[in-house]
Amino acid sequence: MCCRYYYDLNGIQKDIDGLDVRYEQWPKEPEGEIGPGRDSLMIAGKDGLLILSSANWGFPGKDKGLMINARSESVLSRPAFSSSALSRRCALPAVSFFEWDRRKQLVQFGHPSGDVMFLAGIWNMFGDELRFTVLTTEANDSVSPVHERMPLILDRKDVGRWILDARAMESIIGRQMPQLEPYRREEQLSLF
Repeated sequence: MCCRYYYDLNGIQKDIDGLDVRYEQWPKEPEGEIGPGRDSLMIAGKDGLLILSSANWGFPGKDKGLMINARSESVLSRPAFSSSALSRRCALPAVSFFEWDRRKQLVQFGHPSGDVMFLAGIWNMFGDELRFTVLTTEANDSVSPVHERMPLILDRKDVGRWILDARAMESIIGRQMPQLEPYRREEQLSLF
C-alpha cells in the first residue's frame, strides 16, 4: 500500500456512528489526505467496546523511519508487530487510498458505491503516543495492475469482530478483498 489514504470527517461520521462506536466528543482531527506521521481517526477496543480516538500513523523503526505497513500474512511472526496483532487491533475509516503506478502517476482506489472502507490495522503505545500501522495483503485484480499489495479491507459487519475477537483474525485475513474502482488523477487534470 502506498503511504496515503483519504477521509472527510462529515462524510464518515454516520458510518462510524452506525458501528456503535463510543466517543466523548467527535474528534477534530485532520482530514483529507492522511500520510505517515500524521494523526488520524482510529477505532480500537477497550473493555469490550469500540472506542474512537486519534493516533499517529507509523510504528517507530530502528533506523528512525516509520513502519507504516505490516504484511497480514506474516504479522504474527514479526516481533515488531506480533503482540499488537494478538491484542491491539484497530480499524481506520477511509473513503479511498492511493497507490503510485509504474509510470509514477497517482491512482486513487475506493468502493464503486462511494461507501466508507475500514482499513485493518494494529496499534501500540510508544512512550505516551498512540500509534498505528496498516495491514496489507496481496492485491486483488482491481488493484494489481497498479500495485502488488493493498490494504486489508474490513467488511463493515466485521469491524467489531476484527477489533474485539482474536479468533476472527485468521478468517478475516484470508478473505477475498472487495473490487475497487481506480481513479487516475491525471485524467481529471487533463479535462482542464
